Amino acid sequence: MYNISKGKKFRVYFAGFALFLLSVSLLMLEIMFTRVSKVSFGNDFQFILISSAILSIGLGGIFVYFFYESLISRDNYDRTLQISIILYLFLLLTPFFALHYLSNPQLLAKILFFTLTFFVYLVWGVCAGIIFTVYVKRIHLIYFFSMAGSAIGVFLAIFLLDIFGMEKTIISVFALSFLPLFLIDFSKKPYVKNLLFLAGLFIAFLVALSYFLPVFSIVCPNQTKPIFSETNSFSQIDTYKLQDGIPYFSTGFGQLPQDVNIYEMKIDCIGTTTFVEFKPKKMEFLEGSLKYLPYTIKDYTNSLIIGSGAGLEVVMSVHAGNGKVTAVEINPLIIDRAQELAKGNRSLNIYNHNSVKLLIGEARNFLLKSPDKYDLIYLPGSKRYGGAGVSSYAFLENYLYTEEALKSYLGHLDEDGLFAVADINWFITRYIENWVLAMDELGIGFKNKVVLVKGDTYSLVIFKKIAFTDEEITKINEDSQKIGLTTLLLRPENLRKFKLNRIDITDNRPFYWNTYSVYSQDYNIDQDPDLTFKNMQFISIKYLFILFFIIAAVLIVAFAVPFLLYKNEYRNDLLKYLFYFFFIGIGFIMLELALIHKFTIFVENPVYALSVVLSTILLFSGIGSYFASKLYNESKFLVYCATIVLVIIMALYIPFLTYIFASFSHFNVVFKIFLSILLIALPSFFMGMFFPFGLKRVGKYSNRWVPWMWGINGIASTFGGVLSMIMSLIFGFNVALITGAVCYIFAVIALKK
Repeated sequence: MYNISKGKKFRVYFAGFALFLLSVSLLMLEIMFTRVSKVSFGNDFQFILISSAILSIGLGGIFVYFFYESLISRDNYDRTLQISIILYLFLLLTPFFALHYLSNPQLLAKILFFTLTFFVYLVWGVCAGIIFTVYVKRIHLIYFFSMAGSAIGVFLAIFLLDIFGMEKTIISVFALSFLPLFLIDFSKKPYVKNLLFLAGLFIAFLVALSYFLPVFSIVCPNQTKPIFSETNSFSQIDTYKLQDGIPYFSTGFGQLPQDVNIYEMKIDCIGTTTFVEFKPKKMEFLEGSLKYLPYTIKDYTNSLIIGSGAGLEVVMSVHAGNGKVTAVEINPLIIDRAQELAKGNRSLNIYNHNSVKLLIGEARNFLLKSPDKYDLIYLPGSKRYGGAGVSSYAFLENYLYTEEALKSYLGHLDEDGLFAVADINWFITRYIENWVLAMDELGIGFKNKVVLVKGDTYSLVIFKKIAFTDEEITKINEDSQKIGLTTLLLRPENLRKFKLNRIDITDNRPFYWNTYSVYSQDYNIDQDPDLTFKNMQFISIKYLFILFFIIAAVLIVAFAVPFLLYKNEYRNDLLKYLFYFFFIGIGFIMLELALIHKFTIFVENPVYALSVVLSTILLFSGIGSYFASKLYNESKFLVYCATIVLVIIMALYIPFLTYIFASFSHFNVVFKIFLSILLIALPSFFMGMFFPFGLKRVGKYSNRWVPWMWGINGIASTFGGVLSMIMSLIFGFNVALITGAVCYIFAVIALKK
């Protein structure tokens, strides 16, 4: 064991601050990796990356355990840590270079990217494992530094992304990661000073280069170079000028005017929104579009467009001669680019029209605060591409399409108003099957109140609170037939055309596109006149279970191999601590993930929700760790008390969070963030007591156990993340929340034996 020499009692603070900086760097990298993988691969790999990160960090701890003698015990702690940090610095840019220079073929890019990120996390885990092991007697302080750094890293990444964009934020992470080397003793190693000088020159070179060449930019697969590419914490927007018309929802578009410019904005290489220069006398080509149909049914005096994007549907509304139009869009980067495209002539941007009111924000929260009623509420295929998925849409949560969302829409709809949604056919089927049940529950019913306008790929569904009139049905039929579409007025007798799965899609379980899929990719859902459960299966669950069993196998090996090789009279004590760290690893991540989801709607923005919840959990867990060392002297009593308090808090949060959110939904976002911090800080304070308590007690048996327990905790957290997703998909976030709390009960039971 490395001995902290007399006269260097402050070394623990230098080591703690070094781990603080490394933790800031790692959390920033995690957010960067999530963003670039989403853009590069067309799917959201947030869940995979989080799991990979925790697993790799845990394996880093296992590595320190197996090579304990050579890494730490021979009084070479400084050299080992320096080499590990330098290796971390060498590796951390490689995943970005891999995606920049190797976007195709996709499979090779994915393999290389995830392999490189795995080694980045692994080396970081080695660094942290060394520091935890050397300073195990001050583990509460070290753990506080680690958690506080992680919390700062989340906020700093989002702040820098919004200010500087992706490339300069990546360079900032690289520069920040050099600072820990200054805190390690290298008085006898002048080569490190030279290395730092060269590193400074390299950082300056990267900064200068980023102004002239996009060294870290990511181009969408199978796309030409965009005329503009911008990033913020929410998304990457790539803008292309279209030559041949509007490619999406384009059924029936007329001949495009020669002097009307049209731009397509790709959102994270997945979503698409279209900017059309607004020239009032040249918009007739829009009238043949599927998306234009809602505007032909009747005249509207006050309409609301949710997820208005770059403004195509707003152009349609103004062109149709409707009155006031309120447009709500959550992504400010899209709005900024729309303004830039019309910079020379502001009237070309529909958002500058005097009948249009633009609001940048989340639609559900806008409606909670708005007293207005609308005669048309229109959702033109708006999706929040920001969930956590393994395959397209697999775990994509979306709070715009839940039962609570429908109730909000209908509550703001005039008695004779229309609520319309345009989207891909399969998605439309999902909306219908869930919302007709919700209409029944509301006492509205759905007979003669739902019309489906069906195209080959895209469809439109229109809801009313009262039955459609014969004149409205005739109008819809005539306008649909003109552009080659068919209509269906939904009645109980033709409801069998839709696969009613009887699983409610609510705010507690908002995974809209995850519920069912067909077994065969060749199966055509539109050709089956009587869809039944025999054709359906849970998708995504199979991906999760594959990952679940892989991590379980890794966990068993991490448990068994060192345990079987370890011959000591303390083997029984070792076993109980293995289970202790296993359960607190599962419990912590399950509570963390569930709380992030629970606060997403309340905080009004998914990025804000992630940053507020994650930062608060990490920071106050660190504070709980620090104060725990002051409150008890290695007694189990406080841990038992913390478990009881934590379980009670989670049990109360399940029924009362919904009430609290409803009561304060009309307040501004600053107050909501402050209230969220208070609500999350309370359980987080107690969650932070368990890990350092266990490590300090383990250190009394053997310092070599410390990195092993650190590794088991990390791998168990990965296991818990998968388990949390499975439970959330099947049972909802509330069950995942209480399961995470129960894991802490099992942890103290294991400790007691």
